[in-house]
Amino acid sequence: MDMTKVDGYKRVPFPPAKIIPFIIPVYYTILFPNGWVDGCYFCYIVSIIRILGTYFMKKTLTLLTLLLLCACGGEHRFDKINKEIEHLRKTDQHYKAIPLALEGLDIALTKYTSTDENLAIYLDNLAALYAEVGNFAQAERYFSQAIEVWQNALGDNHPKTALTYANLANLYLKAGKYTESENLFKFALSVQEKDDTDKGKQAAITSNNLARLYKIKGNTKTASFYFEKSLKL
Repeated sequence: MDMTKVDGYKRVPFPPAKIIPFIIPVYYTILFPNGWVDGCYFCYIVSIIRILGTYFMKKTLTLLTLLLLCACGGEHRFDKINKEIEHLRKTDQHYKAIPLALEGLDIALTKYTSTDENLAIYLDNLAALYAEVGNFAQAERYFSQAIEVWQNALGDNHPKTALTYANLANLYLKAGKYTESENLFKFALSVQEKDDTDKGKQAAITSNNLARLYKIKGNTKTASFYFEKSLKL
């Protein structure tokens, strides 16, 4: 039987099934040195596809194999980007981290849905990077997007949503938008005060930031009230 054709289709050249288990680990060793667990699982899947392909494979299955390779590669790239961003943040290289974070966002938007907490966290972190370099417009944009995802995932009155509200309020404080900052800080504080899971830590931080805000505005009495409140929380 001519094995170069199956069901009238010319088969795409592909290494014999018996050597696939050896090829894929080499591929992972070179490109994904930290991906051995995923590599073994991936090797298993591709080997099955290849063995079945000895009898049934058409060009579609070859394409599926390539898509699996690309998917695993993209997943590894996302993890690598996040590790590199974390390193750059710790070494105060925020400008270098932003292009990587934007590349990671493209992957995150395909990886997560608009109700996934992980997407909200990623957007919040990206906004924080822009805030660090003084790009308040972009920081506001991504904080707002993060809030929208939190609202979809957990609702407006959840501590995680409130934390991003507080982050946006802090951005407004730095930008001199005191009215917007005050409103968001107060809303965030009202939610955080009801949260017993972190023993009032976030509420204390938000209350202290409100004290800073009122001190800048020259309202020392209200500033003292929130400062003392932060100490009691």
